[in-house]
Amino acid sequence: MTRQHQDPAEMLGNQLMTYLIQQEKIQDKFNLGWKHFNLSGLECYQVGAFNGKPGVRVVNSLRLEHDLSADLQFVEDGEWVTCDIPMTPTQVIAAFHEELTEDEMDRILDYNNNPASLLDANFTFDNRFVNVNSINVKHVQWKSLSKVGFLTYLDANQQEQMMIVDENYKVNKAEGDIKIEWDWFPETQETFKIANDIYCYCRPVPGQNKDIDNLFECKLSYYGAVCDNLNSAITSPMDRMKSYQYYFNIIMYRLELLLAGDSGKNLIANIKAIPNSMNIEKWMYYLKANKIAFFDSTAEGLRGGNLDARSMFTDVDLSLVNTIDKYIQLADYIDTRCGLSVGVTKAMEAQIAANEAVTNTKQNITQSSYILKPYFELHNQCKRNVMAALLEKAKTTYKGSNKKVLSYVLDDMSLAMLNLDYGLLENSVYGLFVANSGKLDDVKQAINSLVQNAMQNQQADMLDVIRILKTDDINEAEEILEISRQRMQEQQQDAEQQKMQQQQNEASAQQQQVEAGWEHEKEMVILKESERRKTEIQKQAMLSMGFDPNKDEDDDGIPDVLEVAKFGVDADIKKKNLQLQHDKLDHQKTVDANKQETDKQKLKLEQQKINKMGKTK
Repeated sequence: MTRQHQDPAEMLGNQLMTYLIQQEKIQDKFNLGWKHFNLSGLECYQVGAFNGKPGVRVVNSLRLEHDLSADLQFVEDGEWVTCDIPMTPTQVIAAFHEELTEDEMDRILDYNNNPASLLDANFTFDNRFVNVNSINVKHVQWKSLSKVGFLTYLDANQQEQMMIVDENYKVNKAEGDIKIEWDWFPETQETFKIANDIYCYCRPVPGQNKDIDNLFECKLSYYGAVCDNLNSAITSPMDRMKSYQYYFNIIMYRLELLLAGDSGKNLIANIKAIPNSMNIEKWMYYLKANKIAFFDSTAEGLRGGNLDARSMFTDVDLSLVNTIDKYIQLADYIDTRCGLSVGVTKAMEAQIAANEAVTNTKQNITQSSYILKPYFELHNQCKRNVMAALLEKAKTTYKGSNKKVLSYVLDDMSLAMLNLDYGLLENSVYGLFVANSGKLDDVKQAINSLVQNAMQNQQADMLDVIRILKTDDINEAEEILEISRQRMQEQQQDAEQQKMQQQQNEASAQQQQVEAGWEHEKEMVILKESERRKTEIQKQAMLSMGFDPNKDEDDDGIPDVLEVAKFGVDADIKKKNLQLQHDKLDHQKTVDANKQETDKQKLKLEQQKINKMGKTK
């Protein structure tokens, strides 16, 4: 309940998108499309239903032709598109068997043995990259207008309702039709041309994405983006680097020639110094093999001459190292300029000089990111369009197949089950948003570093750290970290409460111990005072009784002195109780005497009344 509220339709769409990403290996296809984008300036994907399942196919940019306009940057917004698809005969029949006749199937299957059975399938690109046994299938899509009527009618409750009808509908007043208004809306048409004379699926594109709030928006099934086509031809990053590649190839060719012609230092020897006992070939062999040059000082041509070996031999440097080094420096310069032409500096390639300042390196990387940002933003926008189209295509495709449950295997080899609710899918229009991947990568790195600090500070456990490092979703990592933090806080609070409870228990025990000490002292004081009072009472009692040892006021046969000495206060209390009983007895006697007197008076009054009554009679 602490998470932001999500509508059930949004949760179902998110789960369905996760399933499609896993099922179609979307990331690998986007990487291949990004490669096409850098090489040709165009990345394109076909979104459709293949064998009853929604899917995405990467389109080779050399096989695609589309509407070119300076104001259009996305292929799906154009008016038309054609794509050449090389397919084997079995692939053709598997894809179009519902539309092909038996004769056409026989011709297609016979193509492997007799390619002339179908006319030559010419492609718009180099045939070196095409399987000669494949058949060219041309897929064409274009936009046209469709006549649509808005019918107003009365339902069974005589309430006005509106519905959409096609152009063949006729107004029937007897059935409750009131009026019909016609309008024209764009619609995408398609057809497939197999070889040169077989046509299949000439129809409107099924499951076209129609937003009820914008019926005039119509998309092609080919989603892609073009690079730098504003008032010019498409210019890819590779096109910007192509001229530098030519220069680099020329320099490398020159280097190859220089390296082949480089002979280094060479020996110049007086031929007269070669001994007569060996020929030139043998002398050259010893020179190369043993690095020793023999000479004969007694040779005929050397008599009377200078016999110094240094005058017989000398060297000459025919090395081209200096020239080769200049060409290498020129090649490095061309390589640097090639990267700068698209915004890729040496700092971005992690080639940082030892004396380069950290601030300068960071600034260079930031500036390069600004230069490359438009390319990545365009690629992200293309990915968003493809994923939105795939989700819309999945809604119509799965509804037609009546699938109820989808299953797929997660990275941890667990099985995920997805229950499809067609009511939610059909009545929902989804929008996707693509976040900044560079910024998210920085956030992910920051989270990874914070996770380690959190684990060290006991704000996250090892299992949560592993989950955060495994996930690629920033929101999910944030939620895991938040849940871990809350759990750690609860554990800390429980530990603090236990600690406080323990401290309170210890304080209570100490207080009880202190109170027990006080109670003991109190009892000792009371006992001491009680003993003192008993002693004083005995002393006073004995003094007050006099010195008569035989005095026994309570008539119990024990002298009062002995009782006081023996029983102390109890004897005094016993004496007082006896006195109290004597007093009660005297009081009772007085009460009884008064009562007898009162009874006598009452009896006397009664006798007087009786006498008086007798006299009256």
